[in-house]
Amino acid sequence: MRWVLLTVALVMAGPAIADWQYTRWGMSPAQVIEAGGGIKPWRRPEADTSTGIIQLVGSYQSSGIGFRAEFKFSQNRLTRVVLTPKSADCNSLKALMARTYGRIPGQGGTIIQTWRDANSGNFVAYTHFQLTSFCQVDYSQLQSAGSRGGM
Repeated sequence: MRWVLLTVALVMAGPAIADWQYTRWGMSPAQVIEAGGGIKPWRRPEADTSTGIIQLVGSYQSSGIGFRAEFKFSQNRLTRVVLTPKSADCNSLKALMARTYGRIPGQGGTIIQTWRDANSGNFVAYTHFQLTSFCQVDYSQLQSAGSRGGM
């Protein structure tokens, strides 16, 4: 019994593992392809931005919503996963995000809601442009205060 408690205490004391589903932040494109089925290289080059370069795309399904998944990399390391519903099912996505992360205020125009998910080590951003029926979810690694590039 003591060994079980000691093991649990050591696991809980370790650093949080930051990831999105079957990926880990910092993976190479080859590692992401190997980890997830059906992920393919993105054929349209994109200029390097502060959010990385889309190098891979694939499909993802959650709670009955089908998504196009874009995997963004900086210096060949995974930095972001962006999910966009394949159909304009933004109301279902908004409800799913509210159930998962908490209430989403706002009714008209543009909704941008963010969460710091300490359990998964992710920063989550939900964006919904209601006039155009466009919405997406953006996952990236949660940064700690005082880390490089922060305040």
